[in-house]
Amino acid sequence: MAGPRLQCSASYLKSIGTLTFGQREFSWTETGADTPALRVPYPTVKSIAQNKNPAKPILKVTQSSPDDTEQPEVNHNLTFLAPDAVENRARVITLLGDVIQANNRTIKAVAQPTTTNEDLQIRHDILRKDEDLKQLHASLVLSRLISEDDFWAARQELLAQEKWQRSQRKGPTGVIIELRPSGNGSDGTETTYKVTNEMITSILSQYPIVKRAYDDTVTTNKITTEDFLRRFLESKYYQKRAGASIKASDEFFAKYETKDDDDYAEHPKAASYESSNYLLDLGAQSEDHTETGNRPDSTMRAGGVRASLPLIRQFNRVSEGVLKSTLAGQASLPKPAKPADEVYKESTELDDLRVEQKQAAKALMIGDVSKYYHAQAGSAAGQEDVTAVYSASFKQSLRQTILGWQPQLAKTSVYRSNADKVLKQLNEMTRKRKRDHQRGDDIPPPPATLQTYHLTATELLRTFWAAKKARNDAKAAKLITTLDEMARNARAVVEAADEEGGQSQTMFKAMLYAIERAKLAAV
Repeated sequence: MAGPRLQCSASYLKSIGTLTFGQREFSWTETGADTPALRVPYPTVKSIAQNKNPAKPILKVTQSSPDDTEQPEVNHNLTFLAPDAVENRARVITLLGDVIQANNRTIKAVAQPTTTNEDLQIRHDILRKDEDLKQLHASLVLSRLISEDDFWAARQELLAQEKWQRSQRKGPTGVIIELRPSGNGSDGTETTYKVTNEMITSILSQYPIVKRAYDDTVTTNKITTEDFLRRFLESKYYQKRAGASIKASDEFFAKYETKDDDDYAEHPKAASYESSNYLLDLGAQSEDHTETGNRPDSTMRAGGVRASLPLIRQFNRVSEGVLKSTLAGQASLPKPAKPADEVYKESTELDDLRVEQKQAAKALMIGDVSKYYHAQAGSAAGQEDVTAVYSASFKQSLRQTILGWQPQLAKTSVYRSNADKVLKQLNEMTRKRKRDHQRGDDIPPPPATLQTYHLTATELLRTFWAAKKARNDAKAAKLITTLDEMARNARAVVEAADEEGGQSQTMFKAMLYAIERAKLAAV
């Protein structure tokens, strides 16, 4: 066990004692006492302050209140004693200063973000959808048994699922917008279309190229919306869908159909190179590539340009394509994948528990059968003689017994005591089975109060073990007090229900056992 980090003499509450700084807390023990009168864990140290009088050095340590308690902050005034009072106070200030800095870093690291209005709305929607959860929330949070954050800490999956559902947005409709003209133009009148903003949005979402043209022209005020829609109605994007026989005009959208050039490609199509600009490649010289200058030399890449391939390589490519197309039709079908159940069974089944499969007999490839059996006949000759003698005698005795047997059913007698015993056992078994069946039908459901106790205790136990894991002893002690009181009230309800013919004690035993385990862990 590690020794104390620092020990010095100090007075506290007008009593002289020893101030000891351990690994997790510092304590003050009065002279002559065995147990410390003051214990301050390092995580609860909030701030320190000192006086200006060197003759009587005093250090005030402010201890924060434990979590989930209404206790105010506590101040401890420690007066250091001679002969090294000032030096001891300086060492204690240095030690506690490091502790306070570590506490501040821990608080920043574990600080939870403030609850936003969206989070509150999500919680409200979950409680509105689940009536049982709403009642549990009312019995735990509204009655101040646990805090709001502790209640939702165990239900992060519900919050994440509800938040995900709220973030879903309705996608664009897959129905094609039909633009129907108000006239056919056969009588000399103009053909007009009525287009709404929803129709324009649907058209732009269905045709990315049309949207690109719309952003480049209408958004930048190059043309009006009416002109753009007129060109759209004349283009192939509408004429093909409308089933028109007239030739569509695509000159307006032609330049938007080409993809944007990739500037990082090895050979950009739209990139222009200046052979006189040597900053493009500082390591290149015009004498090295007089034909292309400092542009990328595509002629030096074998197979990069199909037009300049040698004739033999073009023949090889054609032959390779013919072979692939021929073999593709003759290729065997791939083996179907095994079902998931079969794969899981093969990976989890133990060899020791697997039933041994007998191997099928295989025919011996013997040329002369007579020689093979003749070699083994000599060793088994004596054994066959003995077996034949016993077999003949057994058959003879069995034959005589069967021929001499006569049925005498009239003389068969059954003892009354044995028959009464068998019937009594059958009647008792039938009566017991009927009684158990009726009892199972007549078992009343547990009282509603008991069900509420069970749900509340389960939630409190979950919060208790979370506080125990976080070493929050004050919070765990408060929860144990609440659980103990709830267990006493639940026992009273259980006893009253059992007097009326119920079996609540058996159903409630697991919860009482869990509460007892929590009480033992809190000691």
